[in-house]
Amino acid sequence: MVLNSLEIDPALVDEFQALEPIQMSGKIDSFFINVDENDIAKVVVLLKNNSICQYKLDLKVKDHSAMLCHNIMLPGHRSFVRSLNYSADNSMILSASEEAVKIWKSYKDEETCTHTLKCDSALCSVFVTGNSHCIIGTKNGRLEIFDINAREMLESVQAHEGSVKCITISPDQCGVTSGGSDKEVKFWDFELITDEQYSVSKKRLSLKLKRTLKMPEEILYLKYSPDKNKLAVALLDFTVQVLFSDTLKLAFSLYGHALPVTCMDISYDSSLIVTGSEDKDVRIWSMEFGSCNKFLKRAHDKGITCLSFLPKTHYFFTGGRDNVIKQWDADNFQKITTLKGHQNEVSCMTVSPDGSTLVTASKDKSIRIWEKTNEILVLEEEQEK
Repeated sequence: MVLNSLEIDPALVDEFQALEPIQMSGKIDSFFINVDENDIAKVVVLLKNNSICQYKLDLKVKDHSAMLCHNIMLPGHRSFVRSLNYSADNSMILSASEEAVKIWKSYKDEETCTHTLKCDSALCSVFVTGNSHCIIGTKNGRLEIFDINAREMLESVQAHEGSVKCITISPDQCGVTSGGSDKEVKFWDFELITDEQYSVSKKRLSLKLKRTLKMPEEILYLKYSPDKNKLAVALLDFTVQVLFSDTLKLAFSLYGHALPVTCMDISYDSSLIVTGSEDKDVRIWSMEFGSCNKFLKRAHDKGITCLSFLPKTHYFFTGGRDNVIKQWDADNFQKITTLKGHQNEVSCMTVSPDGSTLVTASKDKSIRIWEKTNEILVLEEEQEK
């Protein structure tokens, strides 16, 4: 009797052996596996919260659980950075996000995170004069005062009914001005108060409300002119109201954008104000009469999110939702160069007081530092590119 041979296709369980699953602390963005000659696998995982984990797994043992070897969490932010600031002495960079404020200092040509301060949904920030304190404006309408050296929050002040959209140092350096979604601009003075919980011998910094200005629409951005004479207020109705900083009377209004102005800056000599908007356009205005000097149509392919002048010049940078940063000349109305590197929309930027570096942050959860070089830039060549 002859038996016919049967061909049986192997099943998945015959080819692959299931090992113990590795439980992560968050959603996975990407991973990489390396197996050595001893069948020891090293798994590196990048999580959605911007942290990196490395696990070691013995593939020869079926029930062997993966062991956590390294976990990089502290240096970076868990969510994208919403606010950046340079200290007045060029020594520190402040970055603020949903969950924390981080202070960065240069060490051996690298930026090192020296302080991590927990905060509540930061939207804007500012260094206090002296650089030993900072103030954070939050989504829930609070102004949080931090002592940087002591690494602690001194006070949380309920400043606005809605979120605090913007904050800036007052021209006399003796207070701050905040704008919120409650349509109010508030002027605060610094004061030193006695707080036994903080110290028995020393007074601590606090804020005292001096004045409140009601505006017709939600405030999106605030900027004082360097000559201390004017205050520009960007509103949700697509306009910018320029006020005299002492009397708060209206000097002139800037009309022209088709969508709200999301960012603006005033040149060092207080002669120009540049505005960027969600309508993708940049407008350059005269600070003397409020006339529009130039309209840069479609400066970016998507909405413009941040803008900053280079100190002592009429050059300025813009960042947009199209992931790029561009440099412009406000006198000749020309684009100088385009900086590429971010993988998502640029959320904020700051320029060092000496003009040597530009710091940008993006929704890709990265912070990039761009250094000024001595290389000669030929505009004709940049335009050809």
